[in-house]
Amino acid sequence: MNFLDEWLARTMVHYRWHYSECAEIAASALEMGNDQIAKDIATWEGKACRATGTDLPHQRDMAEAEYERILTAVDAQIALTPYLLGDAPCAVDAVILGGLRAHTMIDSVPSRLVDKFPRIRVWAEIGGGADQWDGSGSADGLTGFSAFMLEEMQRCFAPFALANRAALKAREKLVTVNIYDEDVTYLVRSYPEMACQMVSEHMKMLGAEAYVEALGLSELYL
Repeated sequence: MNFLDEWLARTMVHYRWHYSECAEIAASALEMGNDQIAKDIATWEGKACRATGTDLPHQRDMAEAEYERILTAVDAQIALTPYLLGDAPCAVDAVILGGLRAHTMIDSVPSRLVDKFPRIRVWAEIGGGADQWDGSGSADGLTGFSAFMLEEMQRCFAPFALANRAALKAREKLVTVNIYDEDVTYLVRSYPEMACQMVSEHMKMLGAEAYVEALGLSELYL
């Protein structure tokens, strides 16, 4: 879950602020006719993208490729089950839907990517398939999408989160991590570590330590 909440956010930031046509859509929605607000919004691009590690061209390309992999996995899963972890919605669906509804189905560049997945667009639109839950079923998490995400998060999110943890302990403001074969500098933030600790506490409460170890995520969550 914190992979989607913390790591995927950088892709939303990239799409919104690196493409002028997307930035214009966001600015027009936020400025409310106030010229000063419009000027302030124009300064967000550099700050937001540097903080989340997408100011380098290679990282932008990799973030887009990563998001397309995620959409491919979403598309495959909702062809089998109404929701990503089974027959009922959960926080994972909320994060994916939030990204689609607030960013990638609105911003013109990623919207063209979503168009490659018509099943997702129908599922994610307001009043669409994702909004049709009747209160039945369960989200047990044992789906192809969850297996994909657990594998995907080990690629880059785990190294980032571990480096961010070490930097927090050292009271550093910036941390450099090798992501997709390139050294990338991020703003050190407390919330990714808080989220990891919440997952860790939940796993221990469930007695799922052996499961976490089997996934290769013990360093991150135990």
